[in-house]
Amino acid sequence: MKPFLILFAVLLFSVFALPGQTLRADGVKVGGLMIMHPWARASAGEAKVGAVYLTVVNNSSKLDRLIMVGTDRGGKAALHNHVMKSGVMMMETAGPIEIKPGDRVKFKPGGLHVMLSGLKSPLRKGELFKLRLSFENAGKASVDVKVMSVGAKSAHEGHN
Repeated sequence: MKPFLILFAVLLFSVFALPGQTLRADGVKVGGLMIMHPWARASAGEAKVGAVYLTVVNNSSKLDRLIMVGTDRGGKAALHNHVMKSGVMMMETAGPIEIKPGDRVKFKPGGLHVMLSGLKSPLRKGELFKLRLSFENAGKASVDVKVMSVGAKSAHEGHN
């Protein structure tokens, strides 16, 4: 009887806990969008800044835009991009981020990312924290961000 109750509780949670979004093995689905592989690098030393990377796939026939981000780690979360200006790599505020129908937008080191500043504490390898995303059409989603090592290059660090 106990396994049945556990299964029932998991199903009940998945139906009521996250209205408008669905948790799947390959990511979080909200509206026609799929949010996949959210990850961050561990902070260097005691730095209270960081960056989050992820992929958003638009499986719908409508243009959508990522318009706002937030986190439960305190401080500020903002959409940023690295750009080359006069031969110097600089970071600037970005957004809203367009996700065209059928398109895949990758947030990655050296490009688009969610900049975290003023964190309550540094990001530590192995931690999980919540990132909230608001889309113009699909609505709101919350994803678990996995913190990888300081020098990680992807969410798949250590996988063969």
